[in-house]
Amino acid sequence: MKTFLIIISLFLVISCANNSTNSSTQSKENTYNNINLLIDSIANLPLDSLVNKAEFISDSIFQSSISYNKKISASDLQKLKHSKGFIDFNLAKRIFGEDNIDSSYLAADTKFDAAYKYKFYEGKGGVWITYYSFSSNNKLFNNFAILPLTDSNPRKSSALKTIYFFTDNTLISKHSIYSYYEPIEIKTFEDIDGNTIVYYDVTLTRGTGVYWTNFFFYKYFDNKLLPVLNHIHNAYNDWGVRHWELNANLVSTKPLQFKIDYEVSFNDTTNAFVKDSALIQYNWNKNALLFEGNYSNSPITREQILSFGLSNSELLFIKTYRDILKECLKDSTQRVAASKYIEIVK
Repeated sequence: MKTFLIIISLFLVISCANNSTNSSTQSKENTYNNINLLIDSIANLPLDSLVNKAEFISDSIFQSSISYNKKISASDLQKLKHSKGFIDFNLAKRIFGEDNIDSSYLAADTKFDAAYKYKFYEGKGGVWITYYSFSSNNKLFNNFAILPLTDSNPRKSSALKTIYFFTDNTLISKHSIYSYYEPIEIKTFEDIDGNTIVYYDVTLTRGTGVYWTNFFFYKYFDNKLLPVLNHIHNAYNDWGVRHWELNANLVSTKPLQFKIDYEVSFNDTTNAFVKDSALIQYNWNKNALLFEGNYSNSPITREQILSFGLSNSELLFIKTYRDILKECLKDSTQRVAASKYIEIVK
């Protein structure tokens, strides 16, 4: 009888343990099913709204240039041509406008700076400038730009730069650029239609474990400087539950092509669940007056590229990577981290 009671007790203990295990397993499966439903719910959100939020910051800056049609007198243009990196205050105000040049640009002391190869005139009352030529002959003043500096040493100058773009004797555009890299590098190439394209790198976010920069492309067209392409250059995020990195490099201008390398992982795991590269060509749309990407044979879409920006992009990422995230929930090495990510984002 005693042996029988012991056997019954053991049976009850094992039965309770099995029920507890089954209950725990069922609870986890219910959680993963709920996560799947949540992914589906996010995937049904309107795409346009998510795209607009993701590109709002960069596109607002990209489109913020101010157009001008201001003629520069022949005498002032000659003085500018022979300025050697320094112009007097009155000339600066005549060219750039009274409201654009204030006392912060005044040169307190002007001298030769061997480190940056600037030669300045002794005295006061002037503005240091950097000259950019977009012509094959740097001495030609066809398409060019001028950057007034608040200090003779560009590294000490303000992080917010104002650059003025000209064609011949006409000021056509003013751009305000945040850049922590000095001097600002403005690159140029000739498009297939013979018009000049200029582009530069803009710092959108910069900090410990995060950075985000975009390329802004503009085209000299019909005496204007048109915004024609806003493209992520580098994006990196090592904070939170999702880690990502994207690097886009311009590899060709005729045709315009970018090579993009990118990867995404959960910070709780070591393996990337998204890792690939793509070569994307951008073609000129003469009706819309902008470059449009051809993603037909690409492993990444425009919307997925935008999800790598550091601006309201998590819901866009979930929507555009829906199927891959669902596969992560089936993977024993990824499912816990994937569930945690979705729960936090929601």
